[in-house]
Amino acid sequence: MIELSFIRDLVAIFGVLAGFSYYVLTVRNANIARKTQAVMNMSNNMFKAESNRMNIELLSMDWEDFEDFRRKAPVEKHAVLVDPARAFASRVRQPADVKRRFPVETNDLRLSPTSGAVDAGEVLPNINDGYRGQAPDLGAYEVGDDLPHYGPRPE
Repeated sequence: MIELSFIRDLVAIFGVLAGFSYYVLTVRNANIARKTQAVMNMSNNMFKAESNRMNIELLSMDWEDFEDFRRKAPVEKHAVLVDPARAFASRVRQPADVKRRFPVETNDLRLSPTSGAVDAGEVLPNINDGYRGQAPDLGAYEVGDDLPHYGPRPE
């Protein structure tokens, strides 16, 4: 004779298996379907005639100077030309050997106050709305900010 506790355990095991099967067959597949749909929606715009026409038009343009480029290229209307010699307060430049590692003190990428990137950004609410000056700076740090501390804090 089969005991009642054995039947109860068997039903519980089948319930877990049924729940897991439901997850695998529906929820997981729904997530994959949503991701696939998102990729398809993004890629559909790449193949539309209007998008192709704009890309071909942009590639076939001639520009007299940077300002002419900004006027003609709709996706670059906020582009800023920055002098690399004046961009950073530390006067850091691109190294000759790009595979060489430098300490963070050498790679101080805070902007120079005279950089063309100062106050040249666009306000992104809840992202960079704590800026100083007339607009956010184009860079990882606002002019005058200290470098962030990475790693354990000194006691």
